[in-house]
Amino acid sequence: MKKNTIAFFIPLLFPSVTLSALPLDQGAEKTRCYAGVDNRHDGENCLELEWKKSNRDVNHLVEKKIALIKSNPDFMERFNSKSNEVTGNVFKKQLLKSQTIWEEYKKEFCLAVASSIGEEGFDYQPTIEQCEINMNKRRMEEINMMDE
Repeated sequence: MKKNTIAFFIPLLFPSVTLSALPLDQGAEKTRCYAGVDNRHDGENCLELEWKKSNRDVNHLVEKKIALIKSNPDFMERFNSKSNEVTGNVFKKQLLKSQTIWEEYKKEFCLAVASSIGEEGFDYQPTIEQCEINMNKRRMEEINMMDE
């Protein structure tokens, strides 16, 4: 009983620990979308909406981080003595570049995760979507750790 109680409270206290302990093809979104549905297509449609929302959330967080930097006077100093570019502009460029690279990495990585099922498997696309949702959550944690 004590072990079950501890296992119950760990996700509440340390959500990132729980997130990293889950396989990439599993998650609350997939569980919720497929719970009690008679038609798997309803579950797939629900998960697709969750996936789209997750992608919007990551993009919104990147935009928010850039807006915070642009409004911070500390990021108006010159980046180096050889250019007139300010640190905020360099930060923006680098963050957007890293996001583009990360998006491609996420896509390819989740295709690899789903490849164990086979492209014609029923769970192929939902596996990709849940994997990307999980990776988006981790990316948001990374972005939130950046200084402002």
